[in-house]
Amino acid sequence: VSTQSTGCCQSTESDQISNTLMVQFASNQSIQTKSGLRDQITKREWIMKYGYPTTDNLFQYEGHILAYSNFFKCPLWVCEGLTKDMLNRKSVDRGQRRFEKVDLIPVMFQSNYNDYKVKNVDRGHMAAAGNHHYSEQALSDTFFLNNICAQTRNVNRSIWKELENHVREMVDQHGTVHVITGPLFCTTTKYLEIQMLGKNKVAMPTHFFKALCWAGSMEGYIIPNEDSVSGEIEQYKVGAISEIERVAGFRIFEKAQAPREE
Repeated sequence: VSTQSTGCCQSTESDQISNTLMVQFASNQSIQTKSGLRDQITKREWIMKYGYPTTDNLFQYEGHILAYSNFFKCPLWVCEGLTKDMLNRKSVDRGQRRFEKVDLIPVMFQSNYNDYKVKNVDRGHMAAAGNHHYSEQALSDTFFLNNICAQTRNVNRSIWKELENHVREMVDQHGTVHVITGPLFCTTTKYLEIQMLGKNKVAMPTHFFKALCWAGSMEGYIIPNEDSVSGEIEQYKVGAISEIERVAGFRIFEKAQAPREE
C-alpha cells in the first residue's frame, strides 16, 4: 500500500440504526438551517445524511457520531457535519479538559487515560476539538476516549493539525462540509502486525484517513502514523475515496456517490 497516494455500508433501516445507537444526545434535536428556519430532520439524520459506513456499536454526540471497535479500543470512524456558522461561534474555550472514559462501553473493551502514556504517542482526536467551540457539550464530547486514537506525536502536532485546519478552510469556503475520520491498519507484507499499547491493549493504527464531502464533491487523505512523516497534506491526498474504502473495509459517503459496478 502506497502511503502517499493510496490507502486503504450504507445504513440499514432507520429503526435498526436507532436500536444500535447508544445515545449520548437527544436524537430528535433539529439543526439550524442557513435561512434561520428550524429544519424538521433530526441532527442525527443530518450528520449521517450520506450514509453510515457501518451500523454496529454506534455512539451519538451533539456534534459527531462514531462507531467504536471493542477489539481495537478506538473508533472505526467518526462523522461530523460542519457548517460555517458552527465554526464562527467560538463561544467555548478548550481549557484544561480531561479525557473521559465512556461508561456505556463494557470495562473489558475500554481504554483509559494511562494506556496512551507511551513515548512519542499522543491522544489524537478523530472529531477535532477545534471544530466544536460553538457548544460546551459538543466540545466536551470530543474528549471521550471513544473519539481518541493513539497517534504519533509528530503526526498529531504537525500534519494532522494542518489537515484539521484545511477542513475548517473548506467549511469556510463551501459553507457546509461533512467529514469522516478514522484509523487504518495497513500492511505491505503477508502479515499485519499491530502494536498494542498499555494495560488495555489499545491498537496503534498504521495510518489515518480523513474524507470530506460537500455539494456533491469529495476528497480524501491517508496519512501514515509515523514520526518520520513530513511534507504538505497534498502529498497524502488520494485519487479516489475508494482507495480509503478498500483498506478501511466500509463505504464512505455512499449516498453521495454514483452507483458503481462491483
